[in-house]
Amino acid sequence: MDESKVLFRAKRLNSKEWVYGYYIGNVGDGCYEICDISSSLGTRVDVDPTTLGQYVDREDEKRFKIFTGDICIFYTSTEDIGVIKHKGKVIFKDSKFMFYSDCYYDLAEAFNICVIGNVTDNPELDMEGYVL
Repeated sequence: MDESKVLFRAKRLNSKEWVYGYYIGNVGDGCYEICDISSSLGTRVDVDPTTLGQYVDREDEKRFKIFTGDICIFYTSTEDIGVIKHKGKVIFKDSKFMFYSDCYYDLAEAFNICVIGNVTDNPELDMEGYVL
């Protein structure tokens, strides 16, 4: 995958609004930038790197794009237990996207995913190790 075409989001430094685009990275003096895809000129925007999230190439049940740092309700299934409902944070670990809840769950194996917030805007939702 061409990394220059991977979609990211982060909060603008000047307004704290989300910006979506291609991550440029550290451009010096501690400044991080995203090339804003909503601008016809591809404007470079200064962003807070602690809010950076990568699009995981998947949408939730309401067709919202899912990014690392999102907090979601999701389901998994096992033969011995059946369907289990979880709440977890989207992370990148061991070269793949996963949910972190009471343990790690492969995002590709989860279903009925619903984004309920993210760690930046809704830190109160980030309850590690939480099973519903």
